Parts: sequence; structure tokens; C-alpha cells
Amino acid sequence: MIIAGRLLVGFSLGFIQILIYIYVGEIASPNIRGIVMTSLSIFQCTGCLIGFCLGPYLSYLQFGFVPIILIIIFIALSFFLNESPVYFVIKGDEEAAKKALNYFGRSKDVNYELKIMLQNAKENAQGKRKWLELFQRSNRRALLIIIPLYIIEQASGVIAVILNATAIFKLAGSSIEPAVATMIVGVTNLTGSLISPFVVDRYGRKVLLLFSAGGCCLAMTALGTYFYFRQMFPESVGSLGWLPLTALVAALFTYSVGLTIIPHALAGEMFSPKMRGLGTSLGLTVANGSGLITTSIYSYLAVNVGIHYAFWMFAVFDLVGVIFTIYVVPETKGKSLSDINAMLAK
Repeated sequence: MIIAGRLLVGFSLGFIQILIYIYVGEIASPNIRGIVMTSLSIFQCTGCLIGFCLGPYLSYLQFGFVPIILIIIFIALSFFLNESPVYFVIKGDEEAAKKALNYFGRSKDVNYELKIMLQNAKENAQGKRKWLELFQRSNRRALLIIIPLYIIEQASGVIAVILNATAIFKLAGSSIEPAVATMIVGVTNLTGSLISPFVVDRYGRKVLLLFSAGGCCLAMTALGTYFYFRQMFPESVGSLGWLPLTALVAALFTYSVGLTIIPHALAGEMFSPKMRGLGTSLGLTVANGSGLITTSIYSYLAVNVGIHYAFWMFAVFDLVGVIFTIYVVPETKGKSLSDINAMLAK
């Protein structure tokens, strides 16, 4: 029953994530879209922090009622949402699209954005099979950027660390109570997500990705080195009980500033309007699959080989993320969805 429930929750969460990122990407103005989309991570991190704080003190049954209350609130508020202008354009209702742009405070964008939306909708309605459209030049390039970023996000190691934070602190022999240390990790994650919206449109997506992947790489390298010496030369790390918490805090902070949200933001920006749902769905499917594989490999390495190898593996993926961002990921700061689509089509 528990396994079935977790499978259902995972499916539902993935479905909701797709809708949220597409919706926010379509309603936000170019100059604030980065801020709005990165702000979504604040609520994700808040949910994690609630779990970290309540989990050690509630039974499994008692804790289950906490998300139920939040879900009821979410469903109730969803009835008050207005459809996005892109939705109305795809449906052929130009007047409703204008009203939607005005409703979302984008009256200045009506003439230009509506013209581009109509042009894209016309091009996307020429009868080509939907899956084949996903592999047209602009959407194909978007896939080749988004899919690796989702894999790097999951393989950075932070997801596996969050899921096993308490066990890691116990294994590290930290002087801080494992439950308390896990709460500190949650607070750090939330702090980073609070900072991200204020810097994403100032410094751009690439800078945050580089900072995030680079920081995670250094933190995972430090964790791997600590656990290696703890296993091989225990006496050499006697005075370094502070290192695991410090490294995990650094990893969570840098991850929450970039890798946790920028791939989702880019997915909501790069695909053409008609392919945005399909492209984002494919990206999140790959992300969730990568997360499952990553956590499984971590568990195997930690138990059968050595936990330090797991952290070093994560560091390698983070280094790959740095290189990939430098040479492949384009900057979308300040560009409209239509401008981004045209840039990828060149």
C-alpha cells in the first residue's frame, strides 16, 4: 500500500510540475519571467523544510495529514486561475488572448507578442505529426540542451543527499544531532532559493548554472575525500567533524541557486508554444528517471563499495555540468519566448 501510494504521488507530482512551469512561462513578461520561475523553488524548498522539521517528531500516519491539507488548499485556489494567452492563441481565440495579456499586466506586449504567438501557432498547425514537430530545428536544439541539464541536475548528488541526509550525518559521526543537522540543510536550501529570484535576471541563467554546478563539484569532492580518509585513516579526520555539515550546506546552497530551478525555467522558455507541454513532459520524465537511477547507484555504492566513490561520481557529473554550460547552454535573460524560439531556429 505504501509503495502504491508513493508511486501515485510521484506520478501526480510530475504531472503538476509540468503544468506549473508551462503556465508560469506563458503568463510572465520577459523582464520578470526568470524571477517568477525561480521563485517556484522557494515553495519546493519550504515543503522540504517542513518535512525535515516535522518528520523526526511525527509518526508516518500523522505526517501524511500535513500534505493532505496543503493539497486541499492548492486545489481550491486552482479554480481562480485564468488561462494563459498562449492557450487562447492555440485555440484560435485572438480576442481572449488579448484579454489574457491585459489580465496578466502585459498590455505593452499585446501587439508584438500576439503577432508572434499567432505566427508560431500558424506554423505549428500545418499538419505535421506532433512527435515529429518536437524534432524540428528549434525544438531539437531545445531538447539537446534541456535533457542533459535535467540529467546533470539529478546526477549532481544533491537529491540523493537530501533523501539520505540523516543517514549521512550518522555515518559521518558529526557532533551535531543528525535530525538537527538535516534541518540546517533544509534551511540552507530555502535560503538559496530565496536569493535566486533576485539574481537570475541580473546575472543570467548561465552564471547561476556555473556557480551552482561548480559549487556542487567542490562540495562533493570534499565529502568524498572526507569519507575516504574516515574509512582508510580514521584518526586523520578526528578534528574534522564539522566538514560534512559544512560541505552539505555549501552543496545545498549552490544547488538551490541554480541547478534546482534553471533547467525547469529553460524548459519553459525554449520550446515552441505547441511543443512546450510535450517537450517539458519529456524533460521531466528523463529527470525523474535520472533521479531514480542516481539514488539507486548511490545506495549501491554506499553499501557495497564505499560512500566516497558515490560523492566523487557526483563531483564528476557536476564538472561535466560546468563544461556543458560554458559551451552549450545559451543565455535567455531578457528575451521573449518568441525571441528565444527564433534564436534556437537559426
